[in-house]
Amino acid sequence: MKKLLTGSALLLLAACVAQNEPNPNLPLRLETAIDSDLLILKTEDIRIVEVKERKIAYEYNDQHIKLPQLGDHATRFCEGKGHDTILTDMKLTNREGFRRATFECREKPTLIKR
Repeated sequence: MKKLLTGSALLLLAACVAQNEPNPNLPLRLETAIDSDLLILKTEDIRIVEVKERKIAYEYNDQHIKLPQLGDHATRFCEGKGHDTILTDMKLTNREGFRRATFECREKPTLIKR
């Protein structure tokens, strides 16, 4: 009887573990890509490539991450370092589907002429 209860408990435990295991064929993504309040990146679709005093560069998968999300994160990064956050560089990377975006913090507002 003891062996029967132990065996059924092990089967129940194995079924619970198998139920919560992610499907390896699906991409690993979380719902929130960027938490701007904490400056934390919560997905493998984006990474910070370069950080300097007034400059931050990201490498991101443009299928899952949108540029305004990066702009919000860069604005939080630039708080106290300047008035404007400006996208200064955009280029493709060697990784498939990834782009690199560079933002700078500027002291004076930038006016765009038409």
